[in-house]
Amino acid sequence: MKYYILLLVSILLSTTSVSASEWELEKHDEDNDIKVYTRLKPNSDSDFKEFKGTTHVKSRISALVTLLDTENLACEWMHNCVDFKFISEVSDTQKYSYSINNAPWPVTDRDLVVYSVTEQNSSDYSVTISLSSAFEKVEEDNDYVRVKELNGTWTFTPMDDGIVEVTYQLFLDPAGNLPSMIAATTVVDTPYYTLLNLREIISKPELQSSQLSFISEPPAK
Repeated sequence: MKYYILLLVSILLSTTSVSASEWELEKHDEDNDIKVYTRLKPNSDSDFKEFKGTTHVKSRISALVTLLDTENLACEWMHNCVDFKFISEVSDTQKYSYSINNAPWPVTDRDLVVYSVTEQNSSDYSVTISLSSAFEKVEEDNDYVRVKELNGTWTFTPMDDGIVEVTYQLFLDPAGNLPSMIAATTVVDTPYYTLLNLREIISKPELQSSQLSFISEPPAK
């Protein structure tokens, strides 16, 4: 009998874990082809949700990578960006950045130190930019709350006719005190408005004409 009780408990816990990790559609803007999903992060005790936003744009892969590598454009399209700068460059594909994100009053603004790694799949030409926290690399500023737990990805997947599927996925624990209503709104607004702004800015000629030695464009179909 004890065996069957333990087995039942195990099944219930497993089911709960699977359910908690399933993506739920939170926002679908059909006009701008943007979808935002959220979920509780698998294997995490955090109450904060992970988000995933997707859209499709007509663009060269190099243009999208260049956009993420262009310091002076960052706050034109990244939602709630107040300041952004690269603080260290290990190589063309490995960089450290520091940014300050605006938070609604009376919540204190957050700052982040992010390590990014860019990789391209040689088979399908997709590009993944992995993001992780490097909070210890910059001394903390008392004017901001330092985000210490962060990981995510940008993924650019080439499709037919020059269309690229853009996926922005991120888990971030904002640290400090953050009202649940603000947290729930932020986890949807951040990917939505970031992708909305990306759709507008990516057509800039200087982005579309960019050439990167570490990025190959897929052959025309």
